[in-house]
Amino acid sequence: MTKFVSAAAIAALATLPSIASADWTGRYFGATLGASTNGEIEITDTDDTDSVDFDDLVDLEDSSVFGVHYGSMSQNNQFVLGGEAAVLFAPDAEFSDEALVDGAIIDLKGKAGFAVDRFLAYGILGVSFVGGTFGVNDLSTVGLAYGAGVGFLPTETLAISAEYVARSTSEEFVEADADINIDTLTLRASFKF
Repeated sequence: MTKFVSAAAIAALATLPSIASADWTGRYFGATLGASTNGEIEITDTDDTDSVDFDDLVDLEDSSVFGVHYGSMSQNNQFVLGGEAAVLFAPDAEFSDEALVDGAIIDLKGKAGFAVDRFLAYGILGVSFVGGTFGVNDLSTVGLAYGAGVGFLPTETLAISAEYVARSTSEEFVEADADINIDTLTLRASFKF
């Protein structure tokens, strides 16, 4: 009886997909949902270098973000390299506790990571474009994006991941220099194809 049970268990395990055969290689497209965890805007007059910190006027923290992402990854043994373009919208950032600032973030990210079975841990480095309406003016900044993420492949075509990305961007704004720093924590669902 024991031999029969052992043989049945081995046969059942043999029919399950091999976890070790999980592969992150391929293109993917998906949806993103999360929140900004830290954010600040500073505008410096280029003539007299006086700076104004708008942290009390613009609430970039705890604003919800959502968007889409598209990318491609290649796995070689346990090492994974890839690139991704992502768009995030932040529709509920508050300006002066009254009006809303419609903001958007575009990230062009490179990824490098290490996969163990169906799990992946990776670092992120890239370029970020942050834009939106600030008062009556449109503001667009560009700068560095960096962070880290973890992912899991529950199936061969579905990937679930979480990312923390920090952004440090700047640009000229109405005869001044504008610096926007915004960090986001997001949960992502991606479909591989």
